[in-house]
Amino acid sequence: MSTGGLRVGGWKRGLALLVCGFCLAVLGPASAAADPREGFVPCFCELQALSQPVCVDFERLAFGARYIVGDYVVDSGAVFGVQPFVLADGTFFSGGRVTVAADGLAGGSGQELLLNNVTLSFDLGGPLTGLSLRFGEYGGNLNFEINGEFYNVANFADLNGLTLGGVLIRVTEGLGHDAGTLRLAGPLHTLRLGGQELALDEICPETDCVDMEDLAAEQRYFVGDVFLDSGIPMRVAPFLLLDGTVVSNGYAQVDARGLAGGWGKELQLNNALVSFGFSALPRGMAFDFGEYGGTLNLLVNGEFRRFVDWADLDGQLIGGAQVAVVLRGGGMGRVHLSGQIRQLAIGGQELWIDNLCPAVCCVPWERLGAGVRYNVGQAVPGFCGRVQIEPFTLPSGAVISNGYALTETGAQAGGSGVELQLNSASLALSWETPAKRLRLVFGEYGGNVNLRVNGVMHNVANLAQLHGTTIGGVAVSVANGQGNDKGRLILEGRINSVGIGGQELYLDDVCADLNAQVFFPLLFRLGPHSAVL
Repeated sequence: MSTGGLRVGGWKRGLALLVCGFCLAVLGPASAAADPREGFVPCFCELQALSQPVCVDFERLAFGARYIVGDYVVDSGAVFGVQPFVLADGTFFSGGRVTVAADGLAGGSGQELLLNNVTLSFDLGGPLTGLSLRFGEYGGNLNFEINGEFYNVANFADLNGLTLGGVLIRVTEGLGHDAGTLRLAGPLHTLRLGGQELALDEICPETDCVDMEDLAAEQRYFVGDVFLDSGIPMRVAPFLLLDGTVVSNGYAQVDARGLAGGWGKELQLNNALVSFGFSALPRGMAFDFGEYGGTLNLLVNGEFRRFVDWADLDGQLIGGAQVAVVLRGGGMGRVHLSGQIRQLAIGGQELWIDNLCPAVCCVPWERLGAGVRYNVGQAVPGFCGRVQIEPFTLPSGAVISNGYALTETGAQAGGSGVELQLNSASLALSWETPAKRLRLVFGEYGGNVNLRVNGVMHNVANLAQLHGTTIGGVAVSVANGQGNDKGRLILEGRINSVGIGGQELYLDDVCADLNAQVFFPLLFRLGPHSAVL
Protein backbone atom coordinates (compact mmCIF):
# COMPACT_ATOMS: atom_id res chain seq x y z
CA MET A 1 0.00 0.00 0.00
CA SER A 2 1.46 3.37 -0.94
CA THR A 3 -0.01 6.84 -1.19
CA GLY A 4 3.03 8.51 -2.71
CA GLY A 5 5.24 11.23 -1.29
CA LEU A 6 6.20 14.84 -1.69
CA ARG A 7 8.68 15.51 -4.44
CA VAL A 8 9.99 19.06 -4.05
CA GLY A 9 13.00 20.63 -2.33
CA GLY A 10 14.00 18.76 0.79
CA TRP A 11 17.16 16.88 1.59
CA LYS A 12 19.45 16.91 -1.42
CA ARG A 13 22.21 14.40 -0.99
CA GLY A 14 24.95 14.23 -3.60
CA LEU A 15 25.00 10.76 -5.08
CA ALA A 16 28.53 10.95 -6.38
CA LEU A 17 29.63 8.24 -3.98
CA LEU A 18 32.86 6.75 -5.14
CA VAL A 19 33.63 3.43 -3.54
CA CYS A 20 37.12 2.87 -4.80
CA GLY A 21 39.74 0.27 -4.15
CA PHE A 22 42.59 0.75 -1.79
CA CYS A 23 45.75 -1.22 -1.09
CA LEU A 24 47.98 -2.11 1.80
CA ALA A 25 51.69 -2.34 1.09
CA VAL A 26 53.76 -4.39 3.48
CA LEU A 27 57.41 -4.42 2.48
CA GLY A 28 58.31 -7.24 4.83
CA PRO A 29 58.91 -7.89 8.51
CA ALA A 30 62.36 -6.28 8.54
CA SER A 31 61.16 -3.08 6.87
CA ALA A 32 58.04 -2.91 8.98
CA ALA A 33 59.98 -3.38 12.18
CA ALA A 34 62.62 -0.83 11.18
CA ASP A 35 60.19 1.90 10.19
CA PRO A 36 56.53 0.89 10.17
CA ARG A 37 55.48 4.32 8.93
CA GLU A 38 57.27 3.61 5.65
CA GLY A 39 56.59 -0.11 5.32
CA PHE A 40 53.09 -0.40 6.75
CA VAL A 41 50.92 2.24 5.12
CA PRO A 42 47.46 1.64 3.58
CA CYS A 43 46.98 3.47 0.27
CA PHE A 44 43.56 5.04 -0.29
CA CYS A 45 42.31 6.51 -3.54
CA GLU A 46 40.82 10.01 -3.59
CA LEU A 47 37.22 9.92 -2.43
CA GLN A 48 34.37 12.14 -3.54
CA ALA A 49 32.87 14.41 -0.88
CA LEU A 50 29.14 14.24 -0.36
CA SER A 51 26.63 17.03 -0.05
CA GLN A 52 25.21 15.98 3.27
CA PRO A 53 22.03 17.25 4.96
CA VAL A 54 21.66 18.32 8.56
CA CYS A 55 19.40 17.04 11.33
CA VAL A 56 15.82 18.28 11.52
CA ASP A 57 14.96 19.36 15.07
CA PHE A 58 11.97 21.69 14.42
CA GLU A 59 13.56 24.58 16.32
CA ARG A 60 12.86 27.04 13.52
CA LEU A 61 9.10 26.45 13.51
CA ALA A 62 6.67 28.73 15.36
CA PHE A 63 5.85 27.28 18.77
CA GLY A 64 2.23 26.13 18.91
CA ALA A 65 1.79 26.11 15.12
CA ARG A 66 -0.75 23.60 13.80
CA TYR A 67 -0.86 21.77 10.48
CA ILE A 68 -3.74 19.75 9.02
CA VAL A 69 -4.03 17.24 6.18
CA GLY A 70 -2.84 18.87 2.96
CA ASP A 71 -0.36 21.20 4.71
CA TYR A 72 3.43 21.00 4.53
CA VAL A 73 5.86 21.27 7.45
CA VAL A 74 9.21 22.76 6.39
CA ASP A 75 12.24 22.83 8.70
CA SER A 76 16.02 22.75 8.14
CA GLY A 77 15.52 22.24 4.40
CA ALA A 78 13.32 19.18 4.86
CA VAL A 79 9.66 19.02 3.80
CA PHE A 80 6.98 16.83 5.40
CA GLY A 81 3.54 16.38 3.86
CA VAL A 82 0.62 15.96 6.29
CA GLN A 83 -1.51 13.04 5.11
CA PRO A 84 -4.51 11.00 6.32
CA PHE A 85 -4.00 8.32 8.95
CA VAL A 86 -5.01 4.65 8.71
CA LEU A 87 -6.67 3.37 11.88
CA ALA A 88 -6.08 -0.13 13.22
CA ASP A 89 -9.22 -1.42 11.46
CA GLY A 90 -8.07 -0.03 8.09
CA THR A 91 -10.30 3.06 8.15
CA PHE A 92 -8.81 6.27 6.71
CA PHE A 93 -9.09 9.34 8.95
CA SER A 94 -8.48 12.85 7.56
CA GLY A 95 -9.32 15.05 10.56
CA GLY A 96 -6.01 14.84 12.42
CA ARG A 97 -3.38 17.50 13.02
CA VAL A 98 0.31 18.16 13.73
CA THR A 99 1.31 20.57 16.52
CA VAL A 100 4.68 22.16 17.31
CA ALA A 101 5.27 21.63 21.04
CA ALA A 102 8.11 21.52 23.58
CA ASP A 103 7.02 18.87 26.08
CA GLY A 104 10.03 16.56 25.66
CA LEU A 105 7.76 13.62 24.85
CA ALA A 106 10.13 12.33 22.15
CA GLY A 107 13.10 12.43 24.52
CA GLY A 108 14.88 15.25 22.71
CA SER A 109 15.32 18.90 23.64
CA GLY A 110 13.58 22.08 22.54
CA GLN A 111 10.69 21.81 20.10
CA GLU A 112 9.17 18.63 18.67
CA LEU A 113 6.21 17.58 16.52
CA LEU A 114 3.09 16.02 18.04
CA LEU A 115 1.10 13.87 15.59
CA ASN A 116 -2.56 13.39 16.36
CA ASN A 117 -4.13 10.90 13.94
CA VAL A 118 -2.03 11.96 10.95
CA THR A 119 0.80 10.55 8.83
CA LEU A 120 3.85 12.48 7.65
CA SER A 121 5.48 11.79 4.27
CA PHE A 122 9.21 12.54 4.40
CA ASP A 123 10.72 14.30 1.39
CA LEU A 124 14.14 12.67 1.02
CA GLY A 125 15.11 14.41 -2.22
CA GLY A 126 17.14 11.33 -3.19
CA PRO A 127 18.15 8.04 -1.54
CA LEU A 128 19.81 7.97 1.88
CA THR A 129 21.79 5.13 3.40
CA GLY A 130 20.24 5.52 6.84
CA LEU A 131 18.10 7.62 9.14
CA SER A 132 17.58 8.00 12.88
CA LEU A 133 14.91 9.79 14.90
CA ARG A 134 13.59 10.15 18.43
CA PHE A 135 9.98 9.26 19.16
CA GLY A 136 7.47 9.11 21.95
CA GLU A 137 4.39 6.91 21.50
CA TYR A 138 1.54 7.29 23.94
CA GLY A 139 -1.50 5.55 22.53
CA GLY A 140 -3.19 4.08 19.46
CA ASN A 141 -1.64 2.43 16.43
CA LEU A 142 1.20 3.47 14.11
CA ASN A 143 1.47 3.76 10.32
CA PHE A 144 4.87 2.89 8.90
CA GLU A 145 5.87 2.72 5.23
CA ILE A 146 9.35 2.35 3.71
CA ASN A 147 9.98 2.26 -0.04
CA GLY A 148 6.31 1.49 -0.65
CA GLU A 149 6.03 -1.36 1.87
CA PHE A 150 3.34 -0.54 4.47
CA TYR A 151 2.85 -1.83 8.04
CA ASN A 152 0.12 -0.92 10.54
CA VAL A 153 1.34 -1.84 14.04
CA ALA A 154 0.51 -1.22 17.68
CA ASN A 155 4.02 -0.20 18.83
CA PHE A 156 7.43 0.61 17.36
CA ALA A 157 8.89 -2.43 19.14
CA ASP A 158 6.83 -4.61 16.77
CA LEU A 159 9.09 -3.43 13.92
CA ASN A 160 12.43 -4.07 15.61
CA GLY A 161 14.64 -6.38 13.55
CA LEU A 162 12.36 -6.41 10.50
CA THR A 163 13.52 -5.55 6.99
CA LEU A 164 10.94 -3.53 5.05
CA GLY A 165 11.51 -2.28 1.54
CA GLY A 166 15.11 -3.48 1.78
CA VAL A 167 15.76 -1.37 4.92
CA LEU A 168 16.70 -2.83 8.32
CA ILE A 169 14.70 -1.40 11.25
CA ARG A 170 16.16 -1.10 14.73
CA VAL A 171 14.19 0.20 17.70
CA THR A 172 15.16 0.96 21.29
CA GLU A 173 12.20 1.03 23.72
CA GLY A 174 8.95 1.55 21.77
CA LEU A 175 6.82 -0.79 23.87
CA GLY A 176 4.06 1.78 24.23
CA HIS A 177 3.69 4.87 26.45
CA ASP A 178 7.43 5.53 26.29
CA ALA A 179 10.16 7.37 24.37
CA GLY A 180 12.78 5.67 22.23
CA THR A 181 14.93 5.75 19.13
CA LEU A 182 14.25 4.46 15.62
CA ARG A 183 17.14 3.72 13.24
CA LEU A 184 16.85 2.73 9.59
CA ALA A 185 19.79 1.19 7.72
CA GLY A 186 19.64 0.60 3.98
CA PRO A 187 18.75 2.37 0.72
CA LEU A 188 15.94 4.69 1.78
CA HIS A 189 13.88 6.22 -1.05
CA THR A 190 10.47 6.99 0.51
CA LEU A 191 9.29 7.08 4.10
CA ARG A 192 5.89 7.70 5.72
CA LEU A 193 5.31 7.64 9.47
CA GLY A 194 2.15 8.35 11.46
CA GLY A 195 0.47 7.89 14.80
CA GLN A 196 -2.47 8.78 17.00
CA GLU A 197 -0.45 10.11 19.94
CA LEU A 198 3.05 10.27 18.52
CA ALA A 199 5.91 12.73 19.17
CA LEU A 200 8.88 13.08 16.77
CA ASP A 201 12.19 14.94 17.11
CA GLU A 202 15.83 15.02 15.91
CA ILE A 203 15.39 13.34 12.53
CA CYS A 204 18.93 12.81 11.27
CA PRO A 205 20.35 11.23 8.10
CA GLU A 206 23.00 8.65 8.94
CA THR A 207 25.72 8.32 6.33
CA ASP A 208 29.25 7.00 6.42
CA CYS A 209 28.74 5.58 9.90
CA VAL A 210 30.00 2.02 10.30
CA ASP A 211 28.04 0.09 12.94
CA MET A 212 28.56 -3.46 11.54
CA GLU A 213 24.80 -4.09 11.37
CA ASP A 214 24.90 -4.93 7.64
CA LEU A 215 27.35 -7.79 8.23
CA ALA A 216 26.41 -11.44 8.71
CA ALA A 217 26.65 -12.65 12.30
CA GLU A 218 29.73 -14.77 13.06
CA GLN A 219 31.20 -14.02 9.60
CA ARG A 220 35.00 -14.19 9.66
CA TYR A 221 37.31 -12.19 7.35
CA PHE A 222 40.99 -12.95 6.78
CA VAL A 223 43.96 -10.90 5.58
CA GLY A 224 43.23 -9.57 2.10
CA ASP A 225 39.43 -9.85 2.41
CA VAL A 226 37.35 -6.77 1.60
CA PHE A 227 33.84 -6.31 2.99
CA LEU A 228 31.33 -3.46 3.28
CA ASP A 229 29.10 -2.01 5.96
CA SER A 230 26.89 1.06 5.36
CA GLY A 231 28.52 1.32 1.93
CA ILE A 232 32.00 1.73 3.46
CA PRO A 233 34.72 -0.68 2.26
CA MET A 234 36.95 -2.32 4.87
CA ARG A 235 39.99 -4.48 4.29
CA VAL A 236 41.76 -6.88 6.66
CA ALA A 237 45.54 -6.40 6.72
CA PRO A 238 48.49 -7.89 8.60
CA PHE A 239 49.03 -6.83 12.21
CA LEU A 240 52.20 -5.63 13.96
CA LEU A 241 53.11 -6.89 17.42
CA LEU A 242 54.82 -4.58 19.89
CA ASP A 243 58.26 -5.96 18.93
CA GLY A 244 57.65 -5.26 15.22
CA THR A 245 56.75 -8.83 14.21
CA VAL A 246 54.18 -8.96 11.41
CA VAL A 247 51.26 -11.38 11.95
CA SER A 248 49.45 -12.39 8.76
CA ASN A 249 47.15 -15.18 9.96
CA GLY A 250 44.79 -13.08 12.07
CA TYR A 251 41.14 -12.32 11.30
CA ALA A 252 38.20 -9.99 11.91
CA GLN A 253 34.93 -11.54 13.04
CA VAL A 254 31.41 -10.16 13.38
CA ASP A 255 30.32 -10.44 17.01
CA ALA A 256 27.35 -9.32 19.11
CA ARG A 257 28.43 -9.56 22.74
CA GLY A 258 28.54 -5.82 23.47
CA LEU A 259 32.25 -5.94 24.24
CA ALA A 260 32.86 -2.62 22.46
CA GLY A 261 30.23 -0.92 24.59
CA GLY A 262 27.75 -0.39 21.74
CA TRP A 263 24.68 -2.41 20.84
CA GLY A 264 23.89 -4.89 18.10
CA LYS A 265 26.78 -6.19 16.02
CA GLU A 266 30.43 -5.25 16.45
CA LEU A 267 33.76 -6.30 14.96
CA GLN A 268 36.28 -8.42 16.82
CA LEU A 269 39.91 -7.98 15.73
CA ASN A 270 42.06 -11.02 16.49
CA ASN A 271 45.67 -10.23 15.54
CA ALA A 272 44.40 -8.22 12.59
CA LEU A 273 44.27 -4.66 11.34
CA VAL A 274 41.30 -3.24 9.41
CA SER A 275 41.58 -0.20 7.13
CA PHE A 276 38.56 1.95 6.22
CA GLY A 277 37.69 3.77 3.00
CA PHE A 278 35.18 6.49 3.85
CA SER A 279 33.21 8.05 1.00
CA ALA A 280 33.97 11.55 2.26
CA LEU A 281 37.04 12.85 4.06
CA PRO A 282 35.71 13.71 7.52
CA ARG A 283 37.15 16.44 9.74
CA GLY A 284 36.98 14.05 12.65
CA MET A 285 36.16 10.47 13.59
CA ALA A 286 35.03 8.66 16.72
CA PHE A 287 34.60 4.97 17.55
CA ASP A 288 33.74 2.70 20.48
CA PHE A 289 36.23 0.08 21.63
CA GLY A 290 36.74 -2.74 24.06
CA GLU A 291 40.36 -3.80 24.63
CA TYR A 292 41.11 -7.02 26.48
CA GLY A 293 44.79 -7.77 25.97
CA GLY A 294 47.84 -7.63 23.75
CA THR A 295 49.11 -5.00 21.32
CA LEU A 296 47.07 -2.33 19.54
CA ASN A 297 47.70 -0.67 16.15
CA LEU A 298 46.49 2.69 14.87
CA LEU A 299 47.30 4.35 11.56
CA VAL A 300 46.12 7.90 10.84
CA ASN A 301 47.11 9.74 7.65
CA GLY A 302 50.25 7.68 7.11
CA GLU A 303 51.52 7.83 10.71
CA PHE A 304 51.52 4.43 12.39
CA ARG A 305 51.59 3.58 16.11
CA ARG A 306 51.74 0.28 17.97
CA PHE A 307 50.98 0.46 21.70
CA VAL A 308 49.41 -1.36 24.64
CA ASP A 309 46.46 0.75 25.84
CA TRP A 310 44.28 3.34 24.12
CA ALA A 311 44.89 5.62 27.10
CA ASP A 312 48.55 5.79 25.98
CA LEU A 313 47.45 7.90 22.99
CA ASP A 314 45.29 10.37 24.88
CA GLY A 315 46.33 13.93 24.03
CA GLN A 316 48.74 12.92 21.25
CA LEU A 317 48.84 14.28 17.70
CA ILE A 318 48.95 11.47 15.12
CA GLY A 319 48.97 12.16 11.40
CA GLY A 320 47.82 15.70 12.09
CA ALA A 321 44.78 14.51 14.11
CA GLN A 322 44.37 15.21 17.81
CA VAL A 323 43.55 12.06 19.82
CA ALA A 324 41.25 12.09 22.83
CA VAL A 325 40.36 8.89 24.69
CA VAL A 326 37.36 8.59 27.01
CA LEU A 327 37.48 5.52 29.26
CA ARG A 328 34.19 3.96 30.37
CA GLY A 329 35.55 1.20 32.59
CA GLY A 330 35.79 -2.54 32.10
CA GLY A 331 38.22 -2.15 29.17
CA MET A 332 35.73 -0.10 27.14
CA GLY A 333 35.84 3.49 25.91
CA ARG A 334 35.62 5.82 22.93
CA VAL A 335 38.37 7.32 20.80
CA HIS A 336 37.93 10.77 19.22
CA LEU A 337 40.13 11.96 16.35
CA SER A 338 39.93 15.70 15.57
CA GLY A 339 41.38 16.80 12.23
CA GLN A 340 41.19 15.91 8.54
CA ILE A 341 41.07 12.10 8.28
CA ARG A 342 42.45 10.83 4.97
CA GLN A 343 43.57 7.37 6.10
CA LEU A 344 42.42 5.26 9.02
CA ALA A 345 43.31 1.74 10.11
CA ILE A 346 42.69 0.09 13.50
CA GLY A 347 44.12 -3.18 14.80
CA GLY A 348 44.41 -5.32 17.89
CA GLN A 349 44.96 -8.77 19.32
CA GLU A 350 41.87 -8.85 21.52
CA LEU A 351 40.06 -5.73 20.36
CA TRP A 352 36.38 -5.07 19.65
CA ILE A 353 35.27 -1.94 17.75
CA ASP A 354 31.88 -0.46 16.85
CA ASN A 355 30.11 2.74 15.72
CA LEU A 356 32.83 4.41 13.65
CA CYS A 357 31.25 7.72 12.72
CA PRO A 358 32.33 11.10 11.35
CA ALA A 359 32.51 13.31 14.41
CA VAL A 360 31.66 16.93 14.90
CA CYS A 361 34.37 19.31 16.03
CA CYS A 362 33.76 20.54 19.60
CA VAL A 363 35.69 22.98 21.77
CA PRO A 364 37.19 20.73 24.48
CA TRP A 365 36.29 22.52 27.70
CA GLU A 366 36.41 19.21 29.60
CA ARG A 367 40.04 18.66 28.67
CA LEU A 368 41.00 22.17 29.73
CA GLY A 369 39.61 21.76 33.22
CA ALA A 370 37.98 24.34 35.46
CA GLY A 371 39.66 27.52 36.66
CA VAL A 372 41.66 28.29 33.51
CA ARG A 373 41.65 31.98 32.51
CA TYR A 374 42.19 33.30 28.99
CA ASN A 375 42.76 36.99 28.34
CA VAL A 376 42.02 38.85 25.11
CA GLY A 377 44.44 37.71 22.40
CA GLN A 378 45.04 34.26 23.87
CA ALA A 379 44.23 31.08 21.92
CA VAL A 380 42.28 28.11 23.31
CA PRO A 381 44.21 24.87 22.48
CA GLY A 382 43.08 21.45 21.32
CA PHE A 383 40.36 22.44 18.83
CA CYS A 384 40.24 21.33 15.17
CA GLY A 385 40.16 24.97 14.13
CA ARG A 386 41.27 28.35 15.46
CA VAL A 387 39.78 29.46 18.79
CA GLN A 388 40.76 32.75 20.39
CA ILE A 389 39.52 35.25 22.96
CA GLU A 390 38.86 38.65 21.37
CA PRO A 391 37.66 42.13 22.45
CA PHE A 392 34.03 42.90 23.22
CA THR A 393 31.88 45.77 21.90
CA LEU A 394 29.49 47.69 24.16
CA PRO A 395 26.10 49.03 22.93
CA SER A 396 27.73 52.45 22.49
CA GLY A 397 30.28 50.97 20.11
CA ALA A 398 33.14 51.27 22.60
CA VAL A 399 35.52 48.30 22.48
CA ILE A 400 36.59 46.54 25.70
CA SER A 401 40.00 44.85 25.47
CA ASN A 402 40.63 43.96 29.11
CA GLY A 403 37.91 41.35 29.46
CA TYR A 404 38.57 37.64 29.94
CA ALA A 405 37.20 34.10 29.64
CA LEU A 406 37.18 31.60 32.48
CA THR A 407 36.46 27.86 32.50
CA GLU A 408 34.21 26.79 35.35
CA THR A 409 31.61 24.20 36.37
CA GLY A 410 28.56 26.21 37.42
CA ALA A 411 26.21 24.79 34.73
CA GLN A 412 25.11 28.33 33.92
CA ALA A 413 24.89 27.50 30.19
CA GLY A 414 22.64 24.49 30.66
CA GLY A 415 25.27 21.94 29.65
CA SER A 416 27.26 19.62 31.89
CA GLY A 417 30.80 19.57 33.22
CA VAL A 418 33.15 22.42 32.28
CA GLU A 419 31.81 25.52 30.49
CA LEU A 420 33.21 28.94 29.52
CA GLN A 421 32.30 32.22 31.18
CA LEU A 422 32.78 35.34 29.03
CA ASN A 423 33.30 38.50 31.04
CA SER A 424 33.21 41.43 28.58
CA ALA A 425 35.00 39.26 26.03
CA SER A 426 34.25 37.34 22.83
CA LEU A 427 34.98 33.78 21.70
CA ALA A 428 36.16 33.67 18.04
CA LEU A 429 36.16 30.47 15.96
CA SER A 430 37.30 29.74 12.41
CA TRP A 431 38.28 26.70 10.33
CA GLU A 432 40.37 25.81 7.29
CA THR A 433 37.20 24.80 5.42
CA PRO A 434 33.69 26.17 6.04
CA ALA A 435 31.44 24.62 8.64
CA LYS A 436 27.87 23.86 7.64
CA ARG A 437 26.39 24.00 11.14
CA LEU A 438 27.38 25.41 14.53
CA ARG A 439 25.48 24.59 17.68
CA LEU A 440 25.97 25.75 21.27
CA VAL A 441 24.09 26.23 24.51
CA PHE A 442 24.33 29.48 26.44
CA GLY A 443 23.31 31.32 29.56
CA GLU A 444 23.05 35.12 29.39
CA TYR A 445 22.76 37.03 32.66
CA GLY A 446 23.34 40.70 31.97
CA GLY A 447 24.62 43.33 29.54
CA ASN A 448 24.60 43.16 25.77
CA VAL A 449 25.63 40.37 23.38
CA ASN A 450 27.83 40.39 20.26
CA LEU A 451 27.34 37.90 17.41
CA ARG A 452 29.57 38.05 14.35
CA VAL A 453 29.16 35.61 11.46
CA ASN A 454 31.43 35.70 8.40
CA GLY A 455 32.57 39.18 9.40
CA VAL A 456 29.06 40.63 9.81
CA MET A 457 28.50 41.95 13.34
CA HIS A 458 25.22 42.31 15.30
CA ASN A 459 25.17 43.97 18.72
CA VAL A 460 21.93 43.20 20.63
CA ALA A 461 20.50 43.26 24.13
CA ASN A 462 19.54 39.56 24.02
CA LEU A 463 20.18 36.68 21.62
CA ALA A 464 16.44 36.13 21.14
CA GLN A 465 16.40 39.28 18.97
CA LEU A 466 18.41 37.38 16.32
CA HIS A 467 16.07 34.41 15.98
CA GLY A 468 15.01 33.91 12.37
CA THR A 469 17.53 36.38 10.97
CA THR A 470 20.31 35.82 8.44
CA ILE A 471 23.78 37.08 9.32
CA GLY A 472 26.64 36.84 6.86
CA GLY A 473 24.54 34.57 4.67
CA VAL A 474 23.93 32.16 7.58
CA ALA A 475 20.53 31.33 9.13
CA VAL A 476 20.29 32.00 12.87
CA SER A 477 17.97 30.06 15.22
CA VAL A 478 17.69 30.84 18.92
CA ALA A 479 15.73 29.01 21.59
CA ASN A 480 15.03 31.22 24.65
CA GLY A 481 17.68 33.94 25.05
CA GLN A 482 15.32 36.61 26.42
CA GLY A 483 17.81 37.55 29.14
CA ASN A 484 18.63 35.97 32.49
CA ASP A 485 17.97 32.52 31.05
CA LYS A 486 19.52 29.52 29.33
CA GLY A 487 19.06 28.73 25.66
CA ARG A 488 20.47 27.29 22.46
CA LEU A 489 21.95 28.92 19.35
CA ILE A 490 22.12 27.19 15.94
CA LEU A 491 23.81 28.59 12.82
CA GLU A 492 23.23 26.87 9.46
CA GLY A 493 24.85 27.70 6.13
CA ARG A 494 28.36 28.32 4.87
CA ILE A 495 30.16 29.38 8.05
CA ASN A 496 33.75 30.63 7.70
CA SER A 497 34.07 32.36 11.07
CA VAL A 498 31.99 33.08 14.17
CA GLY A 499 32.45 35.40 17.10
CA ILE A 500 30.14 35.44 20.11
CA GLY A 501 30.63 37.60 23.17
CA GLY A 502 28.90 39.01 26.21
CA GLN A 503 29.33 40.80 29.50
CA GLU A 504 27.93 37.94 31.56
CA LEU A 505 27.64 35.15 29.00
CA TYR A 506 28.25 31.41 29.52
CA LEU A 507 28.87 28.94 26.67
CA ASP A 508 28.99 25.14 26.47
CA ASP A 509 28.70 22.31 23.91
CA VAL A 510 30.20 24.51 21.20
CA CYS A 511 30.30 22.12 18.22
CA ALA A 512 30.75 22.64 14.47
CA ASP A 513 29.90 20.15 11.74
CA LEU A 514 32.81 20.11 9.29
CA ASN A 515 32.26 16.60 7.90
CA ALA A 516 31.10 17.37 4.37
CA GLN A 517 30.37 20.09 1.87
CA VAL A 518 27.82 22.68 2.90
CA PHE A 519 24.24 21.66 2.24
CA PHE A 520 22.11 24.25 0.47
CA PRO A 521 18.37 23.41 0.53
CA LEU A 522 16.74 23.83 -2.85
CA LEU A 523 14.46 26.79 -3.38
CA PHE A 524 11.04 25.57 -4.35
CA ARG A 525 7.48 26.66 -4.95
CA LEU A 526 4.51 24.51 -4.09
CA GLY A 527 2.21 24.11 -7.07
CA PRO A 528 -0.46 21.77 -8.40
CA HIS A 529 2.10 19.11 -9.35
CA SER A 530 3.57 18.97 -5.85
CA ALA A 531 0.39 17.69 -4.24
CA VAL A 532 0.54 14.33 -2.51
CA LEU A 533 -1.06 11.63 -4.61
